[in-house]
Amino acid sequence: MTGKVVGMPTEGTQNIVNAMEKLGVKRIITIATPSVPDPNDLPTIKIKLIRVFAKIAMHHAYSEILNVGNIIQKSDLEWTIIRYLQPTNDTKKGEVHHGFVGRTNLGMKVTRADIADFSLKQLTDRTYIRKMPAISY
Repeated sequence: MTGKVVGMPTEGTQNIVNAMEKLGVKRIITIATPSVPDPNDLPTIKIKLIRVFAKIAMHHAYSEILNVGNIIQKSDLEWTIIRYLQPTNDTKKGEVHHGFVGRTNLGMKVTRADIADFSLKQLTDRTYIRKMPAISY
């Protein structure tokens, strides 16, 4: 056994991006955590601590999410990466705060229903093309 892990998100994401580019499909919307930095973010103590914790406690997952983010950002696709921290099963709030770390009043939690709703709206909303908004309620 070589110890090589196969079938991880990085590999899958690269395959998806390659197929989309080959077939001329331009729009991709995906999710991540604020561990994947957007150039529009401002550094905050809270996000720095979250990133350090993730890097130490969940090193492999942290590396995978950064790699996935890098693959998508380097593509020629019209991408949006929606970032959030703590998804909940609470009732949909219907309104989320969205923007960039350190620039928008963001909390830690967001409902899964609101994540889905915000994601769906990105199909027609061009505000966050080639950007990574963070969302919360």
